[in-house]
Amino acid sequence: MTAGPADSHLEGGDNGPVTEFRVPVLDIDYDQAVSDLAACGWARAPHALAASAADLLAEDNGRTWTVAGDEGVVRQHVIGSYTPYAEALPVVRAVGDQLIAGLSAAASKRARPSPPAFNEATWGRYPAGTGHITAHRDPSAYGGIIAVFTLAGGATFRAWSAQGQVTE
Repeated sequence: MTAGPADSHLEGGDNGPVTEFRVPVLDIDYDQAVSDLAACGWARAPHALAASAADLLAEDNGRTWTVAGDEGVVRQHVIGSYTPYAEALPVVRAVGDQLIAGLSAAASKRARPSPPAFNEATWGRYPAGTGHITAHRDPSAYGGIIAVFTLAGGATFRAWSAQGQVTE
């Protein structure tokens, strides 16, 4: 499935009938994002997702939520839910596909490779005042693009450079 223009409609999907929805349009400067990814390994698009799109992505759809435990040196306090990307709601896949398509188009202008498609979608609910995940480097198994969207409330997201410099 690929995302279309702002007024596109999608109906149905590989995992059963779906109510009609408008494909959320991401507000991302893909050229800048590709430049940032090449320079420091991460990019920020603070207003990429409209509130209406965040509401669609946050729909629970009967997900199973579990308390995530610590993983190796990563300490976390979060209630999470995981779905293989191919089984995620069509709106989730439409946003993910649009992100990959935009980054791929910008990367091709610079003769850079396209990022691989997403393979999972994960939601996390961080309890107010205590929710967190410690600084970590994702394992190589999580290659490609890791996209983080804040769907409700606010969140501080920090990235560390190889020299230990913090950016929020």
